[in-house]
Amino acid sequence: MVIVEFVNGEGRTVRKEGPFWSARVDGVTMEAGGGVIGRLEGGRWRIDEESVTRVRVLAAACSVRFEGESDQDARGPFDRVELVDGALYTEPGTRLAARFDEPARRWHSYDDGCAWPAFVIEGFEPN
Repeated sequence: MVIVEFVNGEGRTVRKEGPFWSARVDGVTMEAGGGVIGRLEGGRWRIDEESVTRVRVLAAACSVRFEGESDQDARGPFDRVELVDGALYTEPGTRLAARFDEPARRWHSYDDGCAWPAFVIEGFEPN
């Protein structure tokens, strides 16, 4: 299970969503639990009428899997991932996994050099 936290520029959590089995980012739209929970606009995440700088996805353990014409193997486990300024960090503050390419509307993965339209963060119980 994953918890999604939307965090403002002062570091304060303004909304917490979940738990969910997974959260999916398709281009600029984040979906979880059967609905849209946020949208990326100019490097910031919009939730309802509020705009935040950071999204934290927390879990006991989670994986990241890019999706497209063929899916990538899942990467992980991670205890959290963060989305900041249109970038995905799998080890927040140290490991940049992907960056959103606005004109192409794709997530550029630094691990494989490919551009992907979507990725999924899935929670699981560690062994």
